Amino acid sequence: MIHARKFSPQLAERLPETHAILRSSNLTIHKNVSRIILHGSRGLADRCRPDSDIDLSLNARLPAGTDVNLLRDIYQTTMKNWRSGVSLDLAVVFE
Repeated sequence: MIHARKFSPQLAERLPETHAILRSSNLTIHKNVSRIILHGSRGLADRCRPDSDIDLSLNARLPAGTDVNLLRDIYQTTMKNWRSGVSLDLAVVFE
């Protein structure tokens, strides 16, 4: 497991509320995740409402012959550790 603590300085500049949510959420990713992508209304669209969730996609590297257990592990690592009043809408994209 990897705890994501450092984010792009541009995120803090352009989307300070989203940056604060991510910093305080205990965002945790599986070791096979190579990239985290923020999108949706809390992303660059910057059209969120107070009840908006946060949309993240995780790009994951999968070794040949990967079974469903690894796929579930990648997803659950982030979901089980998420600690925020803002709901997380998570997608996992496999490379």
